[in-house]
Amino acid sequence: MATIMLAARIIERRSSPLNSLCAAALVILLLDPPALYSISFQMSFSAVASILLFARALNPVSPRRRIAYNCVAYITVSASAMLGTGLIAAIYFHSFPAYFLLTNIAAAMLLPLIIGGGLLLVISEAGGLDLYWLSQGIDLCFSAITHVTRWTASLPGAYIDNIYIPAWLVIPYAVILVTLKLWLNSRKPLHGAIFATAVTAMTVLTASLPRPDNQPALYIGRGTQHTDLVVNDGGHTLRIITSRHQELEAVKARAEFRYRDYMVKRSIDSLSVTAPQPGTNDTTIIFKGKRITLLTGRIGNDSHHTDYLITCRGTRDSIAAIAAAYGPDTIIISRDLDIRRAEKYASECRRLGIPYISLRERGWSLPAASMR
Repeated sequence: MATIMLAARIIERRSSPLNSLCAAALVILLLDPPALYSISFQMSFSAVASILLFARALNPVSPRRRIAYNCVAYITVSASAMLGTGLIAAIYFHSFPAYFLLTNIAAAMLLPLIIGGGLLLVISEAGGLDLYWLSQGIDLCFSAITHVTRWTASLPGAYIDNIYIPAWLVIPYAVILVTLKLWLNSRKPLHGAIFATAVTAMTVLTASLPRPDNQPALYIGRGTQHTDLVVNDGGHTLRIITSRHQELEAVKARAEFRYRDYMVKRSIDSLSVTAPQPGTNDTTIIFKGKRITLLTGRIGNDSHHTDYLITCRGTRDSIAAIAAAYGPDTIIISRDLDIRRAEKYASECRRLGIPYISLRERGWSLPAASMR
């Protein structure tokens, strides 16, 4: 954007900041179309567009009072940027920074020094000069921003957490921004009433969105190193039955990170991880009247009939032997199996006429709805 605006000045042509922003976005998307789906692209362009649209309109000080206007601009620019990015951040990160003005103002004051110093450093190094003191100054500015950010994050109530809203709310939110811009430009009571009505309507809509019911559910989690059976009994504990006998704490840490959103949405407050008992190679659970067995090694001596048998890394017996021992109605071939063994098991199932589900063929995870 800056390049386009500066080029317009060099050739003595009028430039529009919004047109320059759109041109910059167009160039980026022509070179890298998937950038449209990246969080950085969405946040960056939303922030700049919002600053261009609202920063001046929100500033109550006349531009003629230059010093006061520029001081207040630190606040209005930060507030404008948050108008454009706040909802997007809440959708992606499920939180909203309550004290964003503190960190944004600190960053806004130091960023010119960082950008200008960085440009000067690049030019000087290209010319053979080693300005060590300049690089130290730039590092100092970065450290100052980091310290302010960490201090702000440590304050009570620094974040509003556990925000779970659908992405389609961006559409009514865009309508709110349009009505806000209309009101700020005209200052007419009618336009203010329209803006207030739009805000009220979206607030009511957001508050009335239903939360997911905590219904019993079962999944085979994503993974290529081990298989996890994720069991939600409809209570306050999510159970993970893993094929990995060792490092259960590491499995639990990854599961807490991976299933955090799922748990918070359903008011599940704890997670437990178990593995087959030492000396055994299978674990069987009952879910909605169906017996589901996770086979992690050789067939055991106490094998029994099961409705669904999950083969995973460590399974070595043939499908014929597994079928004779467990008599499964359906065999599930997990993704963590070696691809050649997975293909061999699928071929054996077809030859023997045993129903099977291969997670390599149908996707990463298998929901309980598939186990009927």
